[in-house]
Amino acid sequence: MNATLTIRLGVSRHSLLTATERRELNRLLNRWGGWMEKHGEFQGYPSVNILEAARQGRGGVPGHRILCLEMPTDVWVTHQRVLTLPKHEQEAVWLWYVPVMRADGRIRSIRDRCELVGIPEDTVRKRVSRARQRIAGITPT
Repeated sequence: MNATLTIRLGVSRHSLLTATERRELNRLLNRWGGWMEKHGEFQGYPSVNILEAARQGRGGVPGHRILCLEMPTDVWVTHQRVLTLPKHEQEAVWLWYVPVMRADGRIRSIRDRCELVGIPEDTVRKRVSRARQRIAGITPT
């Protein structure tokens, strides 16, 4: 998924990730989840500073929208792999790795997140496990 780790693609159905690969995959998914949470409210509009620079003729075209933020490469690669997952596994990965805040500012537990969407926690755990294997290029059994 990045230069420091080449996660095996097309490995046999029964291959398992090594502990190092599993840690790296979790690190990448946590980074992806943090980026998605931080930018989840982004509506595609440029900041006031960019608008002001465009108004003064320092770049940009007035009236154009910036459609997306530029994702760091490792986040983009992880996101592309998440998007290839079956819908139910995508949802599980979002529940697991994208932090959800409570009204008091604390991060909701996995149990709370599962209750909010009405999916049993064990089901989410199984789906996330299969999704990790798919993201790593291993066909889950």
